[in-house]
Amino acid sequence: MFRLVRFFVLTSAVTAAAIAIAMFFYRLGEVRRLVAFAEQQNVELARSFPTQDGAVLSTAFGDEVSRPFEIQLYIEFPEAIEPELFTIRLQ
Repeated sequence: MFRLVRFFVLTSAVTAAAIAIAMFFYRLGEVRRLVAFAEQQNVELARSFPTQDGAVLSTAFGDEVSRPFEIQLYIEFPEAIEPELFTIRLQ
């Protein structure tokens, strides 16, 4: 009986340590992913502010995007109940 209890205690300790290590590395990866996501959101937010030449939105398109195309924006004004849809056609 004592051997069985000792075996159970040892395997429980090893299992708990393995789970703790796995959770530590999972959390570390998630924190890194969250930081990268937040940095990307900050870059996108910075692009939405007006630049010196008056442009409001600036972004780089890849080769897969070609003109003409449309951009649809939902803009919420402080006095409005619902956001309004604006369509910008670029040619």
